[in-house]
Amino acid sequence: MFDIDKTLQPTLAARQRMASGICARLEIHSSLSLSYLIGDGTECTNEAAVATWLANRDIDITPKAFEKACKSLEQTLRDLIDDQ
Repeated sequence: MFDIDKTLQPTLAARQRMASGICARLEIHSSLSLSYLIGDGTECTNEAAVATWLANRDIDITPKAFEKACKSLEQTLRDLIDDQ
């Protein structure tokens, strides 16, 4: 038998692919500057921080949700900058 909950959850690979696409779309450089802002502080790259951010949000990991995820991350980063 298989676990239906596991089959409905996005895979780590899918989340990483979406994070990579978001970084490319938003021109997020390959560094670790976002780790403490949107990640949990343990990520080694901005892409990994975006993947963590995706995992902590109620965002579908699908091609249809890609633009929504990009806009949501942009807003999150704006909010963080405005709070400084």
